Amino acid sequence: MSTNNGVVTPGATPAAGLVTSLVRWLAETTGCQTEHAETAVSLLTEIGKRYRDEQRAAKKVAELEQLPRCCGREWFNNAGSMYVHHSLGDNCPVHGEADSGAARGLRTYIGRRDDNQAAARAAIRNWVAWVDAKNKHMAAQRKLDRILFDMKRIGANY
Repeated sequence: MSTNNGVVTPGATPAAGLVTSLVRWLAETTGCQTEHAETAVSLLTEIGKRYRDEQRAAKKVAELEQLPRCCGREWFNNAGSMYVHHSLGDNCPVHGEADSGAARGLRTYIGRRDDNQAAARAAIRNWVAWVDAKNKHMAAQRKLDRILFDMKRIGANY
């Protein structure tokens, strides 16, 4: 859209001109109707958008995997020392996992030092961010897979 004396003119952007040119070229090259060419361009645009979203989400997951991550929860005893408790069966990237046959999950002593506690909290936050990023990546993958599946279902060969 562009404005002409404050009046919005739809489809008057340079990008809209490129899309119009692409639709016209596709219709002329393939001999299909303009409506079909518009649909094809819309589908390709949507696939490109979903692919970029999936790639951004994958990059975010990879970035967060480089940071220290802890899947435990912080806990303090009466003396003020911090521990990180993990659930039974958790395999923490920072602290490891409990011995097999253990009655409870791993309990890691962090101590009272502020820098150790801050590092443990940062690792826990990194874990939460990593899980969130993984969920967003899986959702982006599903969106991309869904549109590709729908295209295949209607007979489009890609």
